[in-house]
This record gives sequence, structure tokens and C-alpha cells, in this order.
Amino acid sequence: MLIVNVKKISLIFISFIFILSLIYFYMNQNIVVSQTQFIMNTTVEIKLFGKNIDKNKLDKTINKAFNVMKEVEDNSTSYFAYEGNAASLNAHRGEYYRVNQDLIDQLSISIPFYNLTAGEFNIGLFRTVNIWKNASEKNYLPTREETLNSIGKSTPNDIVIDKFNSRVLLPPDMEIDLGGVSKGYSLDKVISFLKNSSVDTALINAGGNIIALGKPVERDYFNIAVQDPEVINKIIGTVKLRDGQAIATSGSYNRYYDIYGKKYSHILSGITGYPTELYKSVTVITNKGIISDILSTSLFLLSIDDGRKLIDKLDYPVEVLYVLNDDTIVKSEGFKIEYSQDNIYKNQ
Repeated sequence: MLIVNVKKISLIFISFIFILSLIYFYMNQNIVVSQTQFIMNTTVEIKLFGKNIDKNKLDKTINKAFNVMKEVEDNSTSYFAYEGNAASLNAHRGEYYRVNQDLIDQLSISIPFYNLTAGEFNIGLFRTVNIWKNASEKNYLPTREETLNSIGKSTPNDIVIDKFNSRVLLPPDMEIDLGGVSKGYSLDKVISFLKNSSVDTALINAGGNIIALGKPVERDYFNIAVQDPEVINKIIGTVKLRDGQAIATSGSYNRYYDIYGKKYSHILSGITGYPTELYKSVTVITNKGIISDILSTSLFLLSIDDGRKLIDKLDYPVEVLYVLNDDTIVKSEGFKIEYSQDNIYKNQ
């Protein structure tokens, strides 16, 4: 006669289910590692997400990711000279000078936007930027003659890139500034590094330049806030940033020149060397960090009609949101935003 110990079987069954639950939880837990550092004159946050991954491994990976950004910063800065970087290139203008690959990549992508924007997006404004910085410190308004003279007669079209020998010939009357390029470029570099490091989900925020890799566990997008250009701790609303998408906002709420108590945008026209005052902010979503960076600046300098013409010439998917000076919002049809309850801006 077979005697069944029901209590024992039940205990074994419950234990088995408990072990399966632990295994399932372990295999599906989402480990999040987040760090913040100050790089490229802004606060950068990197978040890595992983399943069944050693947290210590993610910690090491995130440290290496920051090192990638720091290397881009060193290679791109016009303020501190390192071998082969932008500052050294400026010092060797008028002659062929061997530069790093980061610099060649950024120059190759950004130079064509000079023609695409009819001269408004101009990477040859380092001396002009310094005129405005000096004016802000000494509280005087630069003259149009000063800014025009600082730009010089050469244009980015006159920059010669010798990719085979990793050399660049900069015109004698030009000094470059990659402030509207390097943050976005660094995001792309970090994403490439993370993919090669077997990280499949990450979110990187470099002072409002944001790029997404993969998706969170609970949904197929990241919720990203669009900054209110008037109030620093408020938002206009949120957008859904999906795998491979990058978002960037240009405006004067974080960086500006304060002269006689008036705020002047840090974004300068490549033609006049003067700040633009067309909008309060411009936000762009596309599929490449460097393009989101360049486009948010370019569209901030162009009329809405000229901005549409620029977008039509590109092979990138682009959605854009403008906040006009009269608090009207103008956006492309594909720019989907969920407005905050206290949003004061009028949607056109």
C-alpha cells in the first residue's frame, strides 16, 4: 500500500516554486548604475541598465564611458592645448597640422552645415566667442565691427582636411570652436563604446543633450522632460525617447552673456557674430547625437521657414519644437509631447 505524505509533497512543491521564483527574479532583475560628473562645462549623467550582470562590472563600464567623454573633451577644446587637439590646431593655423581622429570626424560632419545654413552655423567663431565673454565680464556691448572683424574673411569651406595623413590646414585668420558639436559627438562615441561593452540599455544626459540606448524593462521608451526656457525647475512637458534617438535643446536659460542687466544668447550668428533673438528655445529629436547638437543650434539661428528647408535637405529623421518669444509653441507634426499641467505656452 502506497502511503503519500501530502505535507511533505506540498512542502517540496512550495520550495520548488520559491526557488523558481528566485531564479526568475535573478534572471530578470534590472540593475541600474548611475554616475554624475562635470565634463564639457556641464553636468553629465550616465545611467546603465542590465539584467543578470555583475554590478561591479557596470561600475567599471560607466567609469570607462566617462573616460571616453573626457577624451573627446580634451580632443575638442579650444581653451587648453594638447597634442593634436582644437586649441593646438588654432595655434598652428596657416599650416598643415596633424590632429586626432575625433577632431577630423567633427570637422567633417560640421563643416557642410555652413553652406546648409547659408553661413549661420559657423565653427570658426572662437575669437568671436571670446569677445562676448570678455564683454560680459567687463559689462560692455561689443560693436558689430568688432564681431565682424573677429570672424575674418575665411569660412569653414576654406578648411582643408587631409584624412589620409590625419592633417588639417586651418586658414590663418580663423580659430575654431566646437561648442555646438562636441557634446553631441561625445554621446555617439559613448553609445558606440557601450555597445561594444555588451551594454544594451543606457541613458546619457550631457546638460540637456540626451541619447538613449535600448529601452527600460517596463516600456519601450524613456520619458524625457523638455525644459521650460523661462523657469529652470519647470518643464513644458515630456517626450518619449526611443532606442537610438537623441534629443537636444538650444536656448539661453543655462548659458548667456549678461551685459547691462540684459541676457544675450550664447548662440552667435556665423554671419554677424551677434546673438540671435528669434526664439526662447529650440528642441530637436533625431537619430544621432552630433546631428541633434548641430541642428538645435542651427535651427535656433534660422527662421522657421529656412529651418524647414534645412531639414528637407537632410537624410536624418528630424522632429523639432520651437518656443517663440510670444510664448507660442510651434512644432513639427511628428514631435509628440505630453504637456505638463502647469504649461503656460500656447500650442500653435
